[in-house]
Amino acid sequence: MKLRYFSLLSIFFILIFGSCKKANKTGLFIPKNAAIALQIDGKALNKKVSWSEFKDNAAFKEMLNDSTLSNSAKAAFENPENTGVDIENDLLFFFVADTTGGYSAVEGNLKDAAKFKDFIGKSYPAATMSEKEGIQYALLPSMSVSWKKDRFIIMNDIPGFNKRKLEYEFDPFDTTRPAISKPESTRDLNVSIANLYNLKESESLAKDSRFADVMSLSGDIHFWINSEAFADLALQGNIMGMMNLSKLYKGAVTGGAVNFDNGKIVADTYSYASGEITSLWKKYSGNKIDEEMVKRLPSENIAGMLALNYKPQGIEELLKLIGVDGLANMSATKIGITLDDFVKANKGDLFLAATDVQSDSFGRPNANFVFSVSIGDKKAFDKLVTAGKTLGGQAFGGSDPKIFFNSNDQYFAIGNKQDFINKYIASKNNSKPALLDKVSGNPIAGYVNFQSIFNGMKDETPKDSIGKAMYDASTKMWDNLIMTGGNMKGDAMKGHFEVNLVDKNTNSLKQLNTYASQMSTLEKMRYQDLRTATVVPYNDSTVIDAPPVYTDTATVPEKN
Repeated sequence: MKLRYFSLLSIFFILIFGSCKKANKTGLFIPKNAAIALQIDGKALNKKVSWSEFKDNAAFKEMLNDSTLSNSAKAAFENPENTGVDIENDLLFFFVADTTGGYSAVEGNLKDAAKFKDFIGKSYPAATMSEKEGIQYALLPSMSVSWKKDRFIIMNDIPGFNKRKLEYEFDPFDTTRPAISKPESTRDLNVSIANLYNLKESESLAKDSRFADVMSLSGDIHFWINSEAFADLALQGNIMGMMNLSKLYKGAVTGGAVNFDNGKIVADTYSYASGEITSLWKKYSGNKIDEEMVKRLPSENIAGMLALNYKPQGIEELLKLIGVDGLANMSATKIGITLDDFVKANKGDLFLAATDVQSDSFGRPNANFVFSVSIGDKKAFDKLVTAGKTLGGQAFGGSDPKIFFNSNDQYFAIGNKQDFINKYIASKNNSKPALLDKVSGNPIAGYVNFQSIFNGMKDETPKDSIGKAMYDASTKMWDNLIMTGGNMKGDAMKGHFEVNLVDKNTNSLKQLNTYASQMSTLEKMRYQDLRTATVVPYNDSTVIDAPPVYTDTATVPEKN
């Protein structure tokens, strides 16, 4: 079993880091109901981290030294040409969820079919070899490797993906119900593979304009996530599936491109929804985050923040769309408010931040937290505050939960420290944080400062040499994360993500390879230290006197 997956990994890694040429018709080879799809530009990745550099990775070397790794797999890792795979073409990976569970597939092109056949034969000697209609098959339990002329497909069956559905077929309180057995494969893998070779354009992603838009983004890796495909199975038999929630996920798809640039990892995304949800997005999406809410922070040491601008009416319309507005109003009236009060009270700005991360006297992470919203109608907002106090009293039984708040005519803020919240509300002319230059002008903005978190917790880092080395490697690697989104492009909501690294001059894929090698080496050292550690038996010779025995009940001390 281990040999089998080592051989499969050899093909996968070779295709990723080998050269390839992006095709314009990628969607032709992927079923339209794929829940996840990846297209990997090996040519671009190979320019950023060569195969020889990848082989120098400590984890890679350890894998090559594994005695269970077959000679054919070792030969493939040493020289990708030994597999017969054409490393001048794309690697495609996708996952399909269906009523029998699901399956994953890897597709690519061949340069030498004879070499590939020899490689598969040596890697999977127990496979059942067959041929039908020009397709060669090497069948194993739950997996089949195939090739036809200059193309190959490797498929894995995943019947266990449907296990959650099976659980809903039984009453959870029925103690006499039979145990749920491990799902068994009922899929004819060779037939399923043949269907992929003969996939009709109408049954593929080639005709999906959303997929075409995603593939038009420049990137080293393209991804496609079909939320509807997952939701249909996840909600099957679930009480949530009986509600009118399908409008939330029908047509829901997110796709994007990832680039490994110098000093940063960048991802641009497009998110799509059903026509009704898209209409709500366009009508009620926000404009720009309120920069004043960020500037009010009494500290420049921002560890993380999330800001959002939206139109409050959109929430009410969304609840109406899925048919729960009546239920929401019924629940709200119990605490003295209505949905209309919520809409009037909120101007449409939300802000969450954490600053000054440090460890407390017990070594636990601590920070200043603030959650703030802009006020629309003050009278309506006061009703929300009163309702919040009622809920807080119910939740904490009237005890002080150590949550503090303050407000003025513009903003309401709540947090974990009264002094910090008071300063936030009173602030007017604080300096503009540098991060605003990168996130302003968007309806959604997020930020995480890894360096601030690392520095705040440095006194609590592991004191052993290995733990300190891991901490040092991380502080030298990760700088910050920046996220923006919420703007519309046609029917798509755009998103942008940047993971910035400390080294701004070296491409991020090369840095990730080096970092992974360092962490792998340190983890191995830690494991070896644990295996050779001497366990000292615990020997406590302290004698504890037994409590006195009272024979006269009159002398028994009374309880306080």
